[in-house]
Amino acid sequence: MNFRLGAKVAMAAALAVTLQTGFAQAWPSRPVQLVVPYPPGGVLDNFARPMAEALSKELGQPVVIDNRAGANGIIGTTRCAKAPADGYTLCISNGDIMSLNPQLYSKLSYNPKADLVPVVRMANMVAAIVVSSSVGAKNLTELAALDKASPGKINWGTFGTGSTSHVFLTEYNRVFGTHLTHVPYNGSAPLMQALLAGDVQSAMLAHVAVAQYLDSGKLRAIAVMGEKRSDFFPGVPTISEQKFDFSGENWIGMTAPAGTPSAVLDRVNVAVNKILADAAFRKRSLEALGLEPVGGSRDSFAQYLGREQALWSDLISHSKIRLD
Repeated sequence: MNFRLGAKVAMAAALAVTLQTGFAQAWPSRPVQLVVPYPPGGVLDNFARPMAEALSKELGQPVVIDNRAGANGIIGTTRCAKAPADGYTLCISNGDIMSLNPQLYSKLSYNPKADLVPVVRMANMVAAIVVSSSVGAKNLTELAALDKASPGKINWGTFGTGSTSHVFLTEYNRVFGTHLTHVPYNGSAPLMQALLAGDVQSAMLAHVAVAQYLDSGKLRAIAVMGEKRSDFFPGVPTISEQKFDFSGENWIGMTAPAGTPSAVLDRVNVAVNKILADAAFRKRSLEALGLEPVGGSRDSFAQYLGREQALWSDLISHSKIRLD
């Protein structure tokens, strides 16, 4: 009986593998949607479009961008998470979507661990803590000293309450014992205007947003967000070199609805890694946006994601920030 049962289980497993392999070979037979949960024109959208174009060539079918913006990425991610797990819907994801939102909202319309599966971590958006030229600080410790000498004089601008920058600010104030004032703005354009006008004196911003102002001397980078120093900010130490035990990376990845055939996910992973390895693609679609390529296996992305989710859970717990 046990032998027969074992044989049946083995046959079923072999059949499942055969069916998945056959499905992957036939897939895709029609266009694939790539859901971008942010509006056109932003860094994620500007990266997703050439990636979709390159992926179309690799897969032999159009990969069509579907912008579903709103509610901190919740609208588009919910659309993706609830889509059929047939390989014809892929999702652009980032740390806000996969790690921050689940901690900031008590009633989230998707579960990143149950509804989505990691496909590939594609890039890091290189960002840094910057200060206006009127601020004398050259590192995080000096910024803290200035705040303690004149409490309430240094404002920290962010993209809004509950943003990565806001959560980091609360941790910075906790670690350094400072009281930098949080000033939220609705997007990068008004925040940059406020920073250049002197309404705020510090912020966390992507390289693509600040490069020209660093070159002109209007702004100064004092800490890089990431595991290692970046060529985009030469000579600037990371936050982990300045009292923090985490990197604070802003990453861009690809996920899919849970239940999507593994063979399909593997094929997409291989295709994306091939694209990321192309020098021309890197220069045109990564460097121009201040992005650094990552790539790697599905498992490595899943492990990274687990660490990130645990980290931001702790940070948001300390911050006591809630959005509902």
